[in-house]
Amino acid sequence: LTFAKNFLWNSSPVTDDIIKIDPVDGDNLESENTLGTVAFPSPTGIAFDGTYFWIVDWQSNTLNKVLAEDGSVLSTIPGPSSKPIYDADPQPADDYNARPFGITWDGAALWVSDHSEDMIYRVNPDDGAILASFASPATNPKDLAWDGEFLWVSDQTSGTIYKLDSGVIPTGLLG
Repeated sequence: LTFAKNFLWNSSPVTDDIIKIDPVDGDNLESENTLGTVAFPSPTGIAFDGTYFWIVDWQSNTLNKVLAEDGSVLSTIPGPSSKPIYDADPQPADDYNARPFGITWDGAALWVSDHSEDMIYRVNPDDGAILASFASPATNPKDLAWDGEFLWVSDQTSGTIYKLDSGVIPTGLLG
């Protein structure tokens, strides 16, 4: 879930859709959704960097840079996990394949959670290089948020939201 261009945007791995939501009344603005035609096998996270949307897809283990105006995919970089990609080698065990899930933008780089590895990664948006990584505070990290100073991680198994000092002071933040 991210807030961008005066709307809420949600990625759904169940329906494989990117959903635009009016924050005032909760309406699904399907007819006005420029990202409605973007096809991903299983989008699990969405972030906005001020210009572009970033959509993480767990089945393809990719991070996708998407133009907000028309939904075109501008670039795709590999997810940070070294585990096999589900599309290439689908296995029923949750811990076998890469499972990138949450994504957020800190003003300079992307943060991505992988709940198969229980890891949090800071990723270069240009080439996918891992800039930093650390173990998640619990066993099933899902979504991420950046508040300008701290990284927030929600964990499905513990039902807890963790506030983390990432040790990173990003550049280029406004405000």
